[in-house]
Amino acid sequence: MLTVSYPLTAELYRAGVRMRLRRVALPILLVVTVAALVGINILTLGEPAYAAILSTILFTLCLVALVRLLGAYVRAMRAEAEWLKRVGGGTATLSMDDDGLGVEIPDQRTWMRWSALREVWCGGEAWLFYTRGGIQAMIVSARALDGSAGAFARTKAIATGARVRNV
Repeated sequence: MLTVSYPLTAELYRAGVRMRLRRVALPILLVVTVAALVGINILTLGEPAYAAILSTILFTLCLVALVRLLGAYVRAMRAEAEWLKRVGGGTATLSMDDDGLGVEIPDQRTWMRWSALREVWCGGEAWLFYTRGGIQAMIVSARALDGSAGAFARTKAIATGARVRNV
């Protein structure tokens, strides 16, 4: 069994949020940009009778996507404030063995079996462990998973069929 402790900081939480936003928000922003350019192009050509309607639909979809991204960002900031109020300044303890991994923070313990993992995102500041059928992730400091601990986690995750990505 391997056990490592690390401090719980706002930067750790932000690293997890940044990793998620990069994987989700950047592709959406790319699609929105392309749709806006197509809408502008349709408007400038202006030949077909339906050009104004099609452009309006594209611009409306772009606006909806941007508002939803902004909403996700605001929710992430509120969640960070709540998380820091509850556990900020404390420490987390990561435990790994052949069955799974667990993180214990003040007033909460989370345990995940290796076989329940769907995906692991390995970043420079944090690792995110996603379960099958869930959208929540366990955030672990990358400092706790350097060297043999990270190799052990990767090996166990891959052995159970989880997708491991460097992000």
